[in-house]
Amino acid sequence: MKSALAPAKNITMLPSDKDIVSAASQVHSLTSKNVKVIPTRNVSQCIAAFLALNYDLNFKQNAQAMEIAANRVKTIEITKAVRGPRLDGLEIGKGQFIAIPDHEKLVARGDKAADIILEALAKVGAKRAEIVTLYCSV
Repeated sequence: MKSALAPAKNITMLPSDKDIVSAASQVHSLTSKNVKVIPTRNVSQCIAAFLALNYDLNFKQNAQAMEIAANRVKTIEITKAVRGPRLDGLEIGKGQFIAIPDHEKLVARGDKAADIILEALAKVGAKRAEIVTLYCSV
């Protein structure tokens, strides 16, 4: 078990994928280390959790603060449709940009990425957000 090789007695895991959270939750039964899984579903939640880390807090307090920070993150994935189906009541053309907040339901689609980003931000209530960060990958 790789966690046994870690020099720390307390280990915090951030899976960054909803499909890995349940598997990560089983690690504690395979090691004598104290393992806390923060059920992050994407990298943005992991970053928020890392930023909440406070060296003045103990392991349990940090895990709680990290989980709260991760849960406050809302994400919107913008991608291009690879085919032209009907999804969540919207007709999608192949190659159109689509916006899906928190891996749930499609909220916008169209031909211009900037328009889709702005529409999706409005639909998820971004005006109430303290900060909005965009990560771009091409």
